[in-house]
Order: sequence, then C-alpha cells, then structure tokens
Amino acid sequence: QSDGELTMASTGKDEVTGNLVTKQYRVKGPVMLMLTTTAIDVDEELMNRCLVLTVNESREQTRAIHARQRSRQTLAGMLAQNDKQAI
Repeated sequence: QSDGELTMASTGKDEVTGNLVTKQYRVKGPVMLMLTTTAIDVDEELMNRCLVLTVNESREQTRAIHARQRSRQTLAGMLAQNDKQAI
C-alpha cells in the first residue's frame, strides 16, 4: 500500500455459484466514508476510527441561515458575491 492508496474488501455474490465471496478493491486518491443515522449516540467503534461531524439544528443556527439567505438576495449581497468570485 503506497501513499494515497487504500485496499479494501467487500462481500458480494459469485455470479456463477451464487455463494458469498470477498472481493478486494484498490482505491487511489482521497477516500471518504459517509454514514447517516437518527441514533442519538454514535457507535463507540466509529468514534475511534472516524472523524465524526454533527449538524447544528438549533433555532439560532436556522435563524442565521435564513438571515444569510435573505442577505444574498439584496444588492449588497449580490455585489459581495461578485467580489468574492473576483478575489
């Protein structure tokens, strides 16, 4: 295994026999795994192996998002977006 390369295994069915077989894949480049859950507690094993990010669903965050969306519809917001793209 070299830098930026990952070997991983996945279980699937053999097309001829129908038996379960393990297939290995070699992936080059950045690797990402994304999982979603409605569980309040994250599995302890995942906490040790993954960077766990959560979403802020507070009223304050929702208000801030709405304010930002409204601001972007104003002339000043549109000019700021153009300035941002130019930079």
